Amino acid sequence: MVGASAGALMVTLAMCDVDPDTAVQRAYDLAKEKDIWNRPLGLAGIWGDLVREWLDSLLPDNAVDICQGRLKLVITKIPSFEIAYVCDYTSKQDLIDACLASAHVPFFLDGKATCNFRGQACIDGSLSDFLTKGNSALLQCGGNAFIIDYYDDNELKFGRFDFLKLRSYDEVMGLIQAGKLYAERTDKAGGLNRFLGPPVAKRS
Repeated sequence: MVGASAGALMVTLAMCDVDPDTAVQRAYDLAKEKDIWNRPLGLAGIWGDLVREWLDSLLPDNAVDICQGRLKLVITKIPSFEIAYVCDYTSKQDLIDACLASAHVPFFLDGKATCNFRGQACIDGSLSDFLTKGNSALLQCGGNAFIIDYYDDNELKFGRFDFLKLRSYDEVMGLIQAGKLYAERTDKAGGLNRFLGPPVAKRS
């Protein structure tokens, strides 16, 4: 699995077989604990710490063994703006550090312009995707990747910056449902055939 930005978090959770409903509920519980809906700036400046605590509580202790050599996270190096994979991890916390490096939106996550990952300044691994409105070569994996990108859902009307907006629990659940419907439409149109085979007709 390969992921960048929020996708880095998602593929890490998926690789470790974390239940999606549990992940959403844990995120909501943390948000309530931090009273983010009553903060003037919402998630700004504290999101990084929240994500770290969220991942730490969800990922199993053997997450490194599960992800080692099987999970690639994309980071953007600064000042070169080179994108690169991270695919080796020394500990659970190192894996979480890699996730946060891949998802580091300058200033928004923790008030800092860059994230220091193993001595290297980094920012969000999807920066090139944002600028080109496409997917980087690292995500495309030579054309062999099945790419999940909310930007491809024409019915969502969701911009690249919209994921930073603070949302209610019901809004989050609505987005999850929209994702399920998008997957169903894609499957019905044959978009998953190459990877999963043709859809199986539902029995009446």
